[in-house]
Amino acid sequence: MITLTPISQRDPRWASKTLGLSGLTVGEWGCTFSSGIMVAQAFGMNLDPVQVLGYMNVYKGFDDINGSLDWMVFAKALGIDFAYRWETDADP
Repeated sequence: MITLTPISQRDPRWASKTLGLSGLTVGEWGCTFSSGIMVAQAFGMNLDPVQVLGYMNVYKGFDDINGSLDWMVFAKALGIDFAYRWETDADP
């Protein structure tokens, strides 16, 4: 069993920081970001959420309209080699 240390999206150290160019803040819409940080920390990564957020903002890790997190950029921010393939029923 893993142990999660709570990371709040409303933490004053990052709550007012924006998610890319969306104009939305971590405090408003950062639940996925905060949850990702919690899981990574549970697996032993020593992360500073503000530094990860800075990387995400520089490398367009959030959608410019709705602030959605780009998991590929998030993985790179954490130093994880991550790849996925989107498949549908129409794929051979």
